[in-house]
Formats: sequence, structure tokens, C-alpha cells
Amino acid sequence: MKARCLLLFSGGLDSILSFYILSEQKVDIVPLKIKTPFITSKNYFELPCKKKLIFYEAKDDYINLILNPEYGYGSVLNPCIDCKIYMFKIAKEYMEKYSLDFIATGEVVGQRAFSQQKWQLKLIEKKSGLEGLIVRPLCAKLLEPSIPEKNKIVEREKFFAISGKSRKIQIELANKYNIQNPFSAGGCLLTDKNFAEKFKTFIEKFKKWDIEDIELLKIGRHFYYKDTKIILGRNKQENEILASYIKNEKFFVIVPKFNGPTALCYNSESVSKEEIYSYAYQLINNYSKKSTNL
Repeated sequence: MKARCLLLFSGGLDSILSFYILSEQKVDIVPLKIKTPFITSKNYFELPCKKKLIFYEAKDDYINLILNPEYGYGSVLNPCIDCKIYMFKIAKEYMEKYSLDFIATGEVVGQRAFSQQKWQLKLIEKKSGLEGLIVRPLCAKLLEPSIPEKNKIVEREKFFAISGKSRKIQIELANKYNIQNPFSAGGCLLTDKNFAEKFKTFIEKFKKWDIEDIELLKIGRHFYYKDTKIILGRNKQENEILASYIKNEKFFVIVPKFNGPTALCYNSESVSKEEIYSYAYQLINNYSKKSTNL
């Protein structure tokens, strides 16, 4: 019987290589891309054969994971181990939903210091309820054989023993499969010190927030005024994004009649709209004079 698997598809080179390697073994692959608000990848490889890609967007339960990670943070504010467990639990649900045999990833031993050491990979498998059911084609020969490998539904000898941050073997494989302009899947904003500091400031000042607020942290200039916040666009594209929130009850939008930045203002229970408006307009005037992008 043909093996069937769920591929956790990040969109970068490692996951697309895993797709090709498993496809060579005639594995029927269901690709799943999980989107979290901190992932920075803007592009991803198109899957061959018009394979349908399933998208899953992290819900508000992801917020508690960020604030209270059981296994702590990496070098900055990145809860990588908890995040991986979250993703694999979601993948497990889809694996069971579609009656698939196993889960595959593009992970490489030692590529990520905080989540891809051998002991961490084993811990993540256990905590997500997937012990022995994760196949990692790029580094499988460095790990204990998975259940699918033991049961011969995939051929372990055709997998690889890649480790570390070097991309040499991946580039060679990309050439073999005629993959043009190979790139990695991007990264997590919580490993970026500047963004992490911005996020930390926000959650200290706002006790109630959601994924929408995280998305807004990625754009504009941010100003705090009493118990509220104002975001100014830095260019035409950001102005348009901020203006799109005009019907959202959580905010009000100021679009100046002159050539200046759009302001997205958080509504406040203790500060009047007029006071926020006045302060926001001061900011708009200040940045209109200095801006060279608007």
C-alpha cells in the first residue's frame, strides 16, 4: 500500500527538498503550512504537480504559549520548543483527520540551536504525542529510525545525514531537482532583538491584546500616550494598511488632508477621543515635516 504523510511545509528550501525526496519514494503527500504572526517569510516555493496546500492560521491560544512557555525562551524572546510542540499537535490532528501514516518535516539536526538538537527533537515528539511518527528526510540517518522507516513504508537508505547550519548539501540537492533561486524559509521575529523589544513594551502596557495587535507591530512608527497607542504609517503602503482599519471598532483612523502619515489610534476608556486626536495630529505634523517617503 502507498505510504501517505502530512508534510509540515514551511515554504523554504528544506521543506521543498523533503517533498521531492519523499515523492521519489511514491509517498502521497498532504502539505500543511502553519502561519503564526511572528513568521517573516514573504515567499515560499510552489509545490510541484499543483499539489493543494492546506493553510492553518494560529489562533488566540497561541498567545498564551508566547507569554508562558513551558520550556522558556531562546536567545531573545523566542519560545521555539513550545512553538514546535504547538505546530506538531496541529499537524497530528490533520494526520488523524486524513488517516495518514506519519508526519514529515524539513528539519536538520543542529540547524536551530534552541529547537533542533537531538534531545529537543525527541522531547518535541513526545510532548506532541508523535513519538516515532515524524520522518525527517534530510537528517534521518543521524536519528533513531522512525516507525515508518522500521516498517519499511519509506526507505531510510535514501534519506540523508545533514547537520548544522551549512547549506552545501541542500544546494546540491536543489540543483539535482532543478530548484531555482533556493532560499530558506525566513525566520521568527521573536529572535530579532528590535522587534522583541517592541513586542515586550507593548505587552507591558496592554494587558489585553490579540493576534491582530501583533500584526500591527510589524509596521509603522509606534507611540504610547497614557493608556492608548498611536501608529503612524511610514510610507504609502503602510498608510493604506492602517486606513483599512477604519471600520474596526477597536481603533479610529486619521487620514490627513495634506501629504502626511495616516494615524491608527487605539480607542481608550479613560482618555477622550478628542485628546487622542489632538496628540495624534501633533505627531502627524511632526513626521510630515521630516518624512521623505510620503
